Amino acid sequence: MNKFVKEYFEKLDEASKIADKAKIYILDNWEKIKDWSELTIYINNNCGDSPNTKEHEYYSPGGIDLDVLDILGGDVKNIEKKPVVEPNPIKTFDVISDEIDGDMSVTINGEQWWFIDDEVICFIAAYIEKQLDLLNKEDKE
Repeated sequence: MNKFVKEYFEKLDEASKIADKAKIYILDNWEKIKDWSELTIYINNNCGDSPNTKEHEYYSPGGIDLDVLDILGGDVKNIEKKPVVEPNPIKTFDVISDEIDGDMSVTINGEQWWFIDDEVICFIAAYIEKQLDLLNKEDKE
């Protein structure tokens, strides 16, 4: 196997393992979060070729999380050039986990999103972690 292809698949395997850890973290902690309105995500409903296949972006009133953008190597300067998008924050959030195959689905504002991508899973876990850190900080004060 070509070294580029081999390295690519090794990285995919590592990313998949991280997403599996994030799924466990989400399952253990998502109910502790009462305010989802600051989570900004782009989500796909991965139902294959069914008519339910769709995509949507949820924007928090505060906009894009610059910490996440920095991790992804985004250009903060270009954010200011993008058109302002009307916020459509997440008001309700529920998690569904398929214990047979490990797929994760969510319900956001009453709309179901099946078999969500690993990237989205990691963003949700990061949001939960950040919110729990804030709650812990408030409890100590």
